[in-house]
Amino acid sequence: MVSEAAANRQECHERLRQHSHEAAAEIKLKGLKNNLLDKLLRDDYFAPIHSSLPTILDPSYMIGRAVEQVELFLETEVDPALHPYKDCLQLASSITI
Repeated sequence: MVSEAAANRQECHERLRQHSHEAAAEIKLKGLKNNLLDKLLRDDYFAPIHSSLPTILDPSYMIGRAVEQVELFLETEVDPALHPYKDCLQLASSITI
């Protein structure tokens, strides 16, 4: 995105690295919340993509086909493996120590 906005890829990577290291240090050393997005929004270098940052950083865009793959795995592997035990799975149990 930034590179498409005619930015230098190396400089972009370096600025991202600096901001992420600063944010990580503030989290680890000061117990602050993650403010990486705020840092990027305050950096004029990233101005061409400021409006896109919330979408770019949305975790749901980073999971690819994970949801479909998990559903398929459950349907084709887990459900058939549990089927012979379906009656046992309805039983309740408890333990007292």
